[in-house]
Amino acid sequence: MTNSKFTVKSAAESIAGMGVGAYAGFNLLVPGIGAAGIWYLGRFIKPKEPVFLSAIALLAGHWMWLLVGTAMLGVWQDNWLDIAAMLALGAWLWLRPGLSAVVSLTILEAVAVLLNGALIADQAPGSVMHKALFLHIVLRCITVFLAWRGYRTWRSASDFYQVVRHVHAAALRREACWKAYASRRNAAACRSTPTLELISASAWQKQFPTAPASSGWALSSSSGTCPVQP
Repeated sequence: MTNSKFTVKSAAESIAGMGVGAYAGFNLLVPGIGAAGIWYLGRFIKPKEPVFLSAIALLAGHWMWLLVGTAMLGVWQDNWLDIAAMLALGAWLWLRPGLSAVVSLTILEAVAVLLNGALIADQAPGSVMHKALFLHIVLRCITVFLAWRGYRTWRSASDFYQVVRHVHAAALRREACWKAYASRRNAAACRSTPTLELISASAWQKQFPTAPASSGWALSSSSGTCPVQP
């Protein structure tokens, strides 16, 4: 079932991509080359969080296309703010990614999509301007999608490592509890010490849905007398 869904999704994405490419035509050249170049560069000079590289690469490719088009048409007064904002947000995602950067990017692209949508309504389908505006809207939407996907992946990894740190701290407390219990000097301390239990892969996924599916140590919600160390 999973493979079937994945195949249908991939096929739909491929068809949509080919449709956009067929309609946009030559307009895809500059953003495509720019995005590929930044993505390749990011494999060697990695951004702070590589999960955002796809969004950064597409944003950079779009920025290059906008810059080239603005220079050729000489319409700096119309596009300078968009060019500066895209450059700043790309640097923000590269150097200090996080929720603030993704939300700011979303707001910028949403406003730009509304403006592009107002302009494209006055253009005849199939015209040069209609194709360009259509591609602008598509690139902005995909950039936002990739940014949020990267953020979700980044947060999932962060939550998983938080779990690992908590489990490690609990393991250290439990070791101290075992020693105290074995020495018979402080058995009461075990009653307030969280216990650990090995949970199955399914239970792990239910308790930590954003973490990778795996079995592992987890904090037990119960408390009581610490068992004697085997």
